[in-house]
Amino acid sequence: MGARIQRVSGPQPLRERPGGEFDWTIPLDAAPGREWIGLFNTSEETDTACMPSRVEFRDRGIVFTAPEERVAKWVRNIDQWIAAANEGVANAEVKRSLAREREARGAEEARQRINDADRYRNL
Repeated sequence: MGARIQRVSGPQPLRERPGGEFDWTIPLDAAPGREWIGLFNTSEETDTACMPSRVEFRDRGIVFTAPEERVAKWVRNIDQWIAAANEGVANAEVKRSLAREREARGAEEARQRINDADRYRNL
């Protein structure tokens, strides 16, 4: 099972933009994979100012742009989106594991049927 992605700390300002907004980064404990990012981005978008589609991933971090007064809301939403992506990846891994088990069981059953049918060889 893949490791869960967690944020390492709170947001840190990267640079100030015109209009009083900042680019913020939230460090993650690992670089998220393609599947995880896809699940993160399909999380429910709460409003037009704070949406997963407005987040960038840079190595082991999340970058977003917001004024200081909206940072707490962003962090709450990002935490929810991280949790949803972690849960989605875990569920997908369980489904893949079950599918591999079914496939292996089916292959073993097919081999056993061939072995059972081989009893007619000497007739």
